[in-house]
Amino acid sequence: MQREEKVLDACLEEMITKVQDIKGSIVQLLYKIEHQSQITNWTSVLDSYAVISGQIRTLNNTLRSEKTPLLRNLATLPICLSQERDESLEKLTEGRVQAFNHEVVPDYLRTKLDPTIENRETELRKYASSITNDVGQKQVNQMNKMVNNLLSLIHNARDEWDAESINSARGLLQQTTAPADTNALISAVSFGKGLKTNIRPGVGRDMSPMSVAPPTPGPPTVTAQTPVQSPLMGKTTSSIKTNIKSGSAGGPYSRQRGGPRT
Repeated sequence: MQREEKVLDACLEEMITKVQDIKGSIVQLLYKIEHQSQITNWTSVLDSYAVISGQIRTLNNTLRSEKTPLLRNLATLPICLSQERDESLEKLTEGRVQAFNHEVVPDYLRTKLDPTIENRETELRKYASSITNDVGQKQVNQMNKMVNNLLSLIHNARDEWDAESINSARGLLQQTTAPADTNALISAVSFGKGLKTNIRPGVGRDMSPMSVAPPTPGPPTVTAQTPVQSPLMGKTTSSIKTNIKSGSAGGPYSRQRGGPRT
């Protein structure tokens, strides 16, 4: 009897150690994701998952070993229930359980599933048993088809990413711009090169501020015309003409050349 108890205690200690190792790996992974997400890459996350998977596999091998006693044949019973705070229990559970009372015992010493979960599992088992073999095979084939399509998409995306990473490492990225178009755009914005101007008919012609009237017989006449504003300004045009006659015309104080006639 003492030998079996020693073997059981050794197995329990070994399992507790392995469970603590798994817990530590999970805590490290969560800390890496939450606090080091900027510097954490996918390879590091996969390595952490691989470590956790290996630890769980080792624990399962330990439980299935022939040297490990069958724990399912053992029953755990509460020896004492108390409403007072137990420091050793709090330290053992890392603050999760402060007292071993009637509230926590059904959850921690439960040998069956929660009633709601058990009822849900029963319903699923009944639904699974009601499906015929043909319907079940069709569903399996459909699920396999969906999984294969998803895997093909993942593999294709991975190949594209690998090609892009290789090209970026070699400096062979696909060119997404045309130098000629870029230079033409810069010339058009900076110097107006290649831009077409639309001139309205009648606008821009006969806009000279001074115009000279055609010569007429008689004394020379100078015609001055004020600038005419463009219709585009939205104002009415006005013009003032001034006729200045030459001083050679006769007048009350005009002088005759050569003196008085006799």
